[in-house]
Amino acid sequence: MFDAHLHLSGLRHPQAVLEALKSGALDSCLVSTVTESEAGELLNRLQDYPAFLTIGAHPCFTRRRSFDRKALDLLLQSPRGGRLVAIGECGFDRHSPLDDREQEQLLLSCAEAAVSCNLPLVLHLTQRRGRALELLKDFPALKVHVHWASGSHEILRRYVKAGWTLGVCVSDSSAPERFKSLPVERLLPESDFDAHKEARLSYAGTLRALTDLVSRAAAALSLSPGSLYARLEKTYRETFALSEPVAVQEGSGSALPFTTHPEEDPCPTCIP
Repeated sequence: MFDAHLHLSGLRHPQAVLEALKSGALDSCLVSTVTESEAGELLNRLQDYPAFLTIGAHPCFTRRRSFDRKALDLLLQSPRGGRLVAIGECGFDRHSPLDDREQEQLLLSCAEAAVSCNLPLVLHLTQRRGRALELLKDFPALKVHVHWASGSHEILRRYVKAGWTLGVCVSDSSAPERFKSLPVERLLPESDFDAHKEARLSYAGTLRALTDLVSRAAAALSLSPGSLYARLEKTYRETFALSEPVAVQEGSGSALPFTTHPEEDPCPTCIP
């Protein structure tokens, strides 16, 4: 299984995620960072694991109105710079210390940096989704992924029409419907896991929830879980131009490459 969006900074027990990566229970993941400095710290920490990173400018965790290009250039030029595969998460949030105009300035700065470095942009949008579409249409070459894509069906269809990919979070009650109503090749399953919110939550439970989501979606689409997983994994690699393939279990395709631990807690509840 892969996870298209999780967090590690601040975890009380990050070893659970690292062990899942090391054992192969988690084949690959995209670790989202909220600041440039966090990306630098995690790039060194994850050098021995099949994990990739974003370099973030989250609207709730910065007072900057422009993206730190110097930090980005330094990280990309480092020996492990190839694991930095996207800019974000960035976007609009009602709880940001920045006002609407300042958040727009920061988003545009991130988009410009992404285009100049040929990296995709990972968006965090809890409000003003239409405005984000309006602003980013001036960047036709920009590849965009919306983390935990929420909002009306109309706005989700506009994301798809714009060529964006959409994160489907296991904690979203609408997740199964996403697979039935939107093109599969535009969707990526994610956990948004961040156990420092609630230390008792386990990543093993999160993995189980991710696998269950793909299995239920496959049944709704009359596909085998392995077949659907392969299509999702292809989108994951192509969206973030990953150099390392994500393993898919061999065989009939009826099962996913994932080990469960039934005694563990279920996946976390998070707020998009």
